[in-house]
Amino acid sequence: MLLFIWHIAWQPILYWSVGVQFFLMSPFLAFAAIKHRVNPAQILISMPFTLYRRIFNSYYTLRAMVVELVLVPLGFSRGMTVFIKGGR
Repeated sequence: MLLFIWHIAWQPILYWSVGVQFFLMSPFLAFAAIKHRVNPAQILISMPFTLYRRIFNSYYTLRAMVVELVLVPLGFSRGMTVFIKGGR
């Protein structure tokens, strides 16, 4: 919203969002690393990829909302009738 409303460049928004994400997730990830005895380096390496996962999940959430709330009531789609979690 900052990008479209106040016309702020996208780079500072990206840096701030990654920084805030890091500081909000760090205590929980540290607790999980201690509890499950995981190497903290593996967690730090995988943290930047959570931004990509959130973008990916946001796309499919928005797609499902459009299909179920707009296309199905208008009769343009049967809806998302099959949900397979995990593959196979």
